[in-house]
Amino acid sequence: MSKLRPKILLVDDISSNLLVLRILLEGLDVELLEVNSGVKSLHAAISHKNIALILLDVQMPEMNGYEVAELLKQEEQTKDIPIVFVSAINRDDDQVLKGYSVGAADYLTKPVVSEILLTKVSFFVDLWLLKAKLVEEIAKRTHIENKLSEITHYDQLTGLLNRNALREVFSDEINRATDSNNRLAVIIIDLDAFKNINLSLGQDAGDFTLVEIAQRVNKLMQPSDTFARTGNNEFILLMKDIEGEEKVELKVKQIIDKISEPMEYLGKTIKVCASFGLAVFPKEGLTMDKLLSNANYALQAAKKTGGGKLISYQEIQSNLDKNSHN
Repeated sequence: MSKLRPKILLVDDISSNLLVLRILLEGLDVELLEVNSGVKSLHAAISHKNIALILLDVQMPEMNGYEVAELLKQEEQTKDIPIVFVSAINRDDDQVLKGYSVGAADYLTKPVVSEILLTKVSFFVDLWLLKAKLVEEIAKRTHIENKLSEITHYDQLTGLLNRNALREVFSDEINRATDSNNRLAVIIIDLDAFKNINLSLGQDAGDFTLVEIAQRVNKLMQPSDTFARTGNNEFILLMKDIEGEEKVELKVKQIIDKISEPMEYLGKTIKVCASFGLAVFPKEGLTMDKLLSNANYALQAAKKTGGGKLISYQEIQSNLDKNSHN
């Protein structure tokens, strides 16, 4: 854990009073900031981070301590900094109540009793340290949770959603489509003969190809689309609220054209094509597993034709029905 060193802002228009406070507090592991006017104290409080406490004189020209406190409490950046008034005015109830009414945490009278001052300042410093460490711990935990989320929800090579994240999206979208009586299109994309790239050019070339394809296709996605990498050379596209397969076919054509564009890797030209299998909710499956199973069935049929094309599960079923009637 990094070293946390709080600051204390000393505000007094008389230099000898500042000197006294500095001497009394010099044994504390804090950084002392000294200003001699209310205006300068506002600037210092806003400019500096890690201020644990403000020791604020009440009687100052131009802007007194009460006015300074009121302004500090109005600013988001400074409203939570504790203020202890240090005043030569008699400690009567009216003065103390006025100090509390403008947001002071405590009220000390001059001449300051060193033991009382150190006790109160130490309390606020310790409080600040506890809060600062808690904030740091929360930040660390949040960072760890974000990294875990990345690992469990995102493909580490391409940055796309992975199968775990896709399953969560599927669940939400199937429920939404059911409630709104809409259709979803599930498309499995498989890069044809991808292993040849790894065998001929090496795994780095294969990784480069996957990243390039992911970026190209991802640029074609609409905000409503979900695009994920679910296997070595397998991707899944989930399109929601489709009215007809024309929209899906147009999207697939755009993807085919984009994937087929040659790419250069270390002076070598890499050409890729892909096969596509389509299943539609709710007609061809009511669950993620059923939809993916049927889309994969269509994908295998597309690959058997030589690849580079889209075949839908509905198309296969239609052909089976025709053959059964012949």
